[in-house]
Amino acid sequence: MLVFRLIGLILISTILAGCASITSSEMQSISLSTTNKDGSKVVAAQCALRNDKGDWSTETPSVVSIHKSSNDLLIECKKEGIDNGDVRAISRAAAGLYGNIIFGGVIGAVIDHSKGTGYNYPENLSVIMGESIVVDASTGQVIQPVASAAPKYSTHITANNTDSSPDSTKVQILNSCSSCAGNPSCPYSDNGDGTITDRRNNKTWMRCSYGQQWDGQTCVGNPREITAPDAIVIGRKTYLANKTKWRLPYKSEFSILLSKDCMPMINAEVFPNTPLGEYAAFDFSQTDRAPRYFNLRTGDSYMPIQLNPGINKSYVRFIHD
Repeated sequence: MLVFRLIGLILISTILAGCASITSSEMQSISLSTTNKDGSKVVAAQCALRNDKGDWSTETPSVVSIHKSSNDLLIECKKEGIDNGDVRAISRAAAGLYGNIIFGGVIGAVIDHSKGTGYNYPENLSVIMGESIVVDASTGQVIQPVASAAPKYSTHITANNTDSSPDSTKVQILNSCSSCAGNPSCPYSDNGDGTITDRRNNKTWMRCSYGQQWDGQTCVGNPREITAPDAIVIGRKTYLANKTKWRLPYKSEFSILLSKDCMPMINAEVFPNTPLGEYAAFDFSQTDRAPRYFNLRTGDSYMPIQLNPGINKSYVRFIHD
């Protein structure tokens, strides 16, 4: 009998541990500092922090309390006479979120997700002035994204097949985070109008995500998350580069844009200011019941459990045949 009681207590404590994040704080304290590129300290830098839950400001060094979220935390620091520095802190699911999925069911996980309690940011963040970096909460690793300082480039690549299928095994060119400027292996051709052509399948892409605009140098504005049905309608009505009837990509078209060496997992010189998030693509047809979502943090793709394209929102990058 004593053995069964002990087992019962262990199970109860495990379940409570899994569900604890529902009642845990929605806030997180982050230690924020600023440095020069040589590692020397920078004091009294003015920093702005934001995610989808709010905006905060502080002067370094300091400890600032922010609202947790499943979205990444963006930080920009400024000080007169020094170049600005910014950090994208990647939000990662905490162990409690998975505990809720296992023991507390879907409801607990949904609560954690919507309130942000099931996620964490890195506890210590150092902004390097004059640099733009990404910090992963799960490892603390600092990732240096590809700079998008060279908006105009050309490529001398010659298509090495006549098969326009994006799944063709004849295409040997691989994506990377290397610069396309003067790079003969770069598969992209800049059209000079806010679009690029992927020479592997001769398809034209918008360089900016939906919600952003091309200013001749880079993508400006905030990308917007929309549903797949809305994206289909918007794409058809959009006029850019003397083209109408833009569409969502297919998975075979979008997947070849991804590179595991990039963060986000797409060449930032070709597609500047791409957010770390999910992008929609159809498997086979624009009339598929629901799209597939590509995660630019991990490179993974998935189909939602609830196949309701009118509910799920994601970022969108339009393509044209």
